[in-house]
Amino acid sequence: MNKILSLADELDSKEIKAEGLCLSGQLYTKKEEWDEAKSSFKKSVLILKEIKNRFKLAQVYYFQGIMFKESGDKDGAKKSFAKAKEIFKKLGTKGWIKKIKG
Repeated sequence: MNKILSLADELDSKEIKAEGLCLSGQLYTKKEEWDEAKSSFKKSVLILKEIKNRFKLAQVYYFQGIMFKESGDKDGAKKSFAKAKEIFKKLGTKGWIKKIKG
């Protein structure tokens, strides 16, 4: 994973770096390494806000919501899923909206 992030920096590709960080967050979630997952998602969110990629931002909020849910943080999950759902609604991505319960 570090190789991907290093290559993204080398190529000056913020979008690829954000995607790599999101994937890293998902992997840390699977390993139940919550602090690392939170950090990866947070960094990804900051980059995606900066480059204004709303679709990928919503995806990161969705995966962050899963991480919070699996770690037992119901409030964090609710907030992340709400942010994801709001963006997905604005973008009209019905498939992603259906993935979010509630």
